[in-house]
Amino acid sequence: MFTMSRKCLAAAAFSLMAALMSAASAVSAAPAAFEVTDTAGQLHNLSRHQGKWVVVNLWATWCPPCVAEIPALEALHKSRQDIVVLGVAADGADTRKISQFASQLGATYPIVAADRQTLSQFHARGFPTTIVYDKGGRQALLKEGAITRQELEDLLQGTRQDR
Repeated sequence: MFTMSRKCLAAAAFSLMAALMSAASAVSAAPAAFEVTDTAGQLHNLSRHQGKWVVVNLWATWCPPCVAEIPALEALHKSRQDIVVLGVAADGADTRKISQFASQLGATYPIVAADRQTLSQFHARGFPTTIVYDKGGRQALLKEGAITRQELEDLLQGTRQDR
């Protein structure tokens, strides 16, 4: 009996781990929805950016890996017309503080000074987190942890291996 319970527990743990791993990178069949306002007062949602890839990067000023990603996101933003990069700063709704910080790092893409309610739309469990939506508004990638420009380019080119 003890052996059977241990096997069942191990199988359940394995199943749970597999489900969590597949959910982290799963492609969604249905269009997603979010609505945020950047520090310049512009509204952003998927319908506004229909026909473009949308990269939402959830970050914080106190997060070194988050800050390290900003130059790569800026380079991607400047290099492609078919992509929208949105930086969602988790530091609260102090628009001036977030704008100044992002500007010092050279970010020219739209930045959102997010409060808890704004962040809840993305269901992030940590920072940095990057969510990519395809041109049809469907989630194509959810990456928790640092992301590189090459990973994003591979996804956009359709060559990413773990899709």
